[in-house]
Amino acid sequence: MVPLSFQLASQRSLTNSDTFLQWFCASVSLEGGVPNLLITSVRPPVVPLTKGDGDSRGLVATDLKHYRLELGLLDLDQLAKHWQLADLIGSNQCCKAYFEQYLLPHLSAPLTLGLDEIDRVFVNLEIADDFFSLLRALHEEAKRREIWKNIRLIVVHSTEVYIPLDVNKSPFNVGLPIELSEFTLPQIEELVRRHRLVLPAESIQSLMALIGGYPFLVRLTLYAIAQP
Repeated sequence: MVPLSFQLASQRSLTNSDTFLQWFCASVSLEGGVPNLLITSVRPPVVPLTKGDGDSRGLVATDLKHYRLELGLLDLDQLAKHWQLADLIGSNQCCKAYFEQYLLPHLSAPLTLGLDEIDRVFVNLEIADDFFSLLRALHEEAKRREIWKNIRLIVVHSTEVYIPLDVNKSPFNVGLPIELSEFTLPQIEELVRRHRLVLPAESIQSLMALIGGYPFLVRLTLYAIAQP
């Protein structure tokens, strides 16, 4: 599985759909470490994809600084190549072509993408509409084309989907929805045991009073307590 946290997207990457989808493609390549994406040298930090007005078009390498920074895993020429027709066919089609013609053919096993903290996309309606339409389109493609059966999507968000989405373009009404509810006291007690911790009942109750049963906070707290 390739985990990708959207918290790692810089504000620049969230400027518009074009820049965001370039960040998405590049990040999947970097985080996935697909062997055949190796190149022999590091390219310059800015990849201009169009000539002209100096807008947000182009991917800045520093936007990827939170990753492993193994730029040898990213063929920037391929990214630029697949974005040449962005003004004509749109960024969604460019992103789809990048996966279909470049990433997926190199896979020796199906790719599972874990998209975490996609709540960040909600704040930009242009990006949200384009990106979620793309995810839904890829889901539909997998029903009829073999190559798209090699990618599985896990979409994780912690807030309700409050933005208006066309039901025929939304990825949130297809697939298998799983809602992670707050942990109960017995469940937290079981987690304490699984972390091999010895906590008195009063301490566990105090923990619940402090953070509730919110799964992430419970897991984070128990992990911190378990550290030597």
